[in-house]
Amino acid sequence: KAPSIASVKIQDAIPVRSSAGAVCFALMEVSFSGGDAETYLLPYMFAVGEQSERIYKSSPEAVFVDLVQKNKEKAGILYDSTGERNFCQVVLELISHPRRLKGSAGELVAIQTQAFSRVLGKVSAIDTGAFAVKAESRKTSILCGGQLTLRIFRRIAAGLQPDLEMFSFLEKVSFP
Repeated sequence: KAPSIASVKIQDAIPVRSSAGAVCFALMEVSFSGGDAETYLLPYMFAVGEQSERIYKSSPEAVFVDLVQKNKEKAGILYDSTGERNFCQVVLELISHPRRLKGSAGELVAIQTQAFSRVLGKVSAIDTGAFAVKAESRKTSILCGGQLTLRIFRRIAAGLQPDLEMFSFLEKVSFP
């Protein structure tokens, strides 16, 4: 049986703005009943009005916070953005123009592989549809435009992610 969550604390939130919109990447410290703690990445977006209603109807599981104004009227929602087309476009732009984005407790580093450079020309950012192919607690794979898969590592640990290290090695040895 998996340990139950004892608490969740926001460690950092790093906003990313691009021509496609804005996404925020939150680093969450999750403490478990056994005393262990792990850090997770939560990419999220803010929605209001008709957009928030659409998300509630199509993907209610993606909504994790209802924002309410002092007068008790709904102000909007915060939701997991990995299934949104705009999310895919923002991340593609971020990787296309690699940079470091500083937060209060760390930084988000966008890197680009040679394989990404080869595939990017075949993917139109405007026509990029996005949908989560496989969502797990540790990572989410997102198919973008039918041409490439973005892998979002949700469980963050110190050092290089093993999947990224493996893909880097395969690229160096010219694996198809």
